[in-house]
Amino acid sequence: TRNGTVALDDAAALRAEALHTFHASWTAYKELAYPMDALDPSTCSGQNEYGGLAMTALDSLDMLLLADRAHDFDEVSQHVERRNSEGTPWANGYRVNVFEVTIRALGGLLSAHAMLVHNEKSTVGQKTTPRQLNSILYTQQHAEAARHITDLLVPAFNT
Repeated sequence: TRNGTVALDDAAALRAEALHTFHASWTAYKELAYPMDALDPSTCSGQNEYGGLAMTALDSLDMLLLADRAHDFDEVSQHVERRNSEGTPWANGYRVNVFEVTIRALGGLLSAHAMLVHNEKSTVGQKTTPRQLNSILYTQQHAEAARHITDLLVPAFNT
């Protein structure tokens, strides 16, 4: 880098390295912990430390799109749809980390929503799948899930 810029050759190498790291991390989470909230690397097992929202999966929705992991995006999105119809596991008095749920769950859902709404203006969909073509479905379910979680978080801001 020079003056805060990255040469094109360096940018391509950094992108490839970031994608490789994401693929390795996602694969480990998916094989060992999905749909639990997180992968505990010390035990190689899943943990539900955020009420069973599949927090890592929600947090990864946008990256799944950017990394052309359409199958995994579809799977997580279907999980979101099922969970939204079942209700949030912590709707009745469960204590949650409002900051983590806000930045990770809402951030993942809303960034995926925004990327799908503005698909034609972005790099999303380099390899388009039939499900990505039907982004209206995903747009609605991601927005509905974000709204549901937001409604549950509102009391935390009424202090």
